[in-house]
Amino acid sequence: MVHFFTKSIFSLIIENMELANKTIYQVFVRNYSPQGDFRSLENDLPRIRDLGIDILYLMPIHKIGEIGRKGTYGSPYSIQDYYSISPDLGTLEDFVHLVESVHAIGMEIILDMVFNHTARDSILFFFSSRILLSEGRRNRQ
Repeated sequence: MVHFFTKSIFSLIIENMELANKTIYQVFVRNYSPQGDFRSLENDLPRIRDLGIDILYLMPIHKIGEIGRKGTYGSPYSIQDYYSISPDLGTLEDFVHLVESVHAIGMEIILDMVFNHTARDSILFFFSSRILLSEGRRNRQ
């Protein structure tokens, strides 16, 4: 089961006491292992579960923007496409397999998404810019 929340994890915990009693393990997949991919994290799930972890909280896993990038890699929060998976982490199939594996051992998974950190070359930015421009033209007529 996938849940989409528009609130912070902390707001959800305060509102839902069931979550307040769960242990969250935050993972930045790129730095988690030498390989920095979903498969490596998946191989370590039994150890993570044995630590008493209930929820796996993944930091950004989406493709990072290139325009205005600082440094070689850029900020993991500067997302180019929220429907994509960063190729260095694996494929969409690898991600789906990770989620299924997390659920199979009785854990849950949360994805970290901060929509106001969208990359300059984000597909969302491109479409919203075109909509705003076309609405502006209509309003001037």
